[in-house]
Amino acid sequence: MKDWYAHPKADITAQDTIERSAKKVAQFEPPGQQTVYTNTNYVLLQEIVRKVSGEPLGDRIDEGILRLLGMDDSFYATEDGLPGTLQGYSWDPKSKGFQNKTVLNPAVPGGAGEMGSTLADLRPYAKALCEGDLLEPQTQKERLESDPMEGTRPSLDTDKGWCSWVSGAGTTAPSSPSAARCSTCRRSKR
Repeated sequence: MKDWYAHPKADITAQDTIERSAKKVAQFEPPGQQTVYTNTNYVLLQEIVRKVSGEPLGDRIDEGILRLLGMDDSFYATEDGLPGTLQGYSWDPKSKGFQNKTVLNPAVPGGAGEMGSTLADLRPYAKALCEGDLLEPQTQKERLESDPMEGTRPSLDTDKGWCSWVSGAGTTAPSSPSAARCSTCRRSKR
């Protein structure tokens, strides 16, 4: 990521990201030992979707999510600039300030960060995410029965709290910014 921020239009491909990560395999614990966030998993998912469907991830997202939910003001970035007057910023720990990062090669974060949306478009997305509108019933059932990640608090039930508020089925406002994460839209095993 440091290379990307230093050279925002660098031609870093999904394959480059996968190869760089493979060289760092010794830094990771065996599966099931520790939870570590990494964009590489999303890049791998992007490549799996491309291989299985024969289409780029952006096309699959457009056809399978954005169009189905009527999210006309959302997009999967494929160009190195944001549309219109939109601006992007990133925190720079050295200068302790934000730097304009409006122009970046969107291929670098891959499936982890190429989406752009409006607040109005996020409402039907959040509802579908919480209620499983785009999933098969069995998939939604299994998703709701997932275990929480170690070190996180139990998730909110989908029939109250944040998911209810987002879908318009209730009036409860989210209790914290962290309530806006997908993990809060499932029932933890008790």
